[in-house]
Amino acid sequence: MNWFSAILLLLAQPTVIAHRGGAAHWPENTIEAFQKAMASGIKVLETDTVLSKDGRLVLNHDLTTPLGPVRLHNFKDLNRPALEDLLTLIQGKPITVMLETKMAQPGAPDYVDPLTVVKAIQTQLQKIQRLKTNHPSEL
Repeated sequence: MNWFSAILLLLAQPTVIAHRGGAAHWPENTIEAFQKAMASGIKVLETDTVLSKDGRLVLNHDLTTPLGPVRLHNFKDLNRPALEDLLTLIQGKPITVMLETKMAQPGAPDYVDPLTVVKAIQTQLQKIQRLKTNHPSEL
């Protein structure tokens, strides 16, 4: 180990990450969990996203819900928050979000091309940026 690495190691602070919003303490991947995690001082939120049939990014750990595969259902039927809800919640706050995207294997009925997921994430980020610029009172 060189001196630079040793200094970085000494300066490094542990990072607390609210995995699935703090699933050990609150209902996982819910706005309630993210709010409580932030209220407790956590600065990094981890969540999972799955693309719904109508192109919304749903916060859900698994590819399925009690209704079946997320990808085969419209957002309004899933009773789960969307990525845009989380992005709106953290807007203007010193919070980092770690996104894990969940996708079925190619050939599965609920498979979606990864580029489609990336485009959906970009769309949500652009939407939040437009709201921030044009309608800050709505955030």
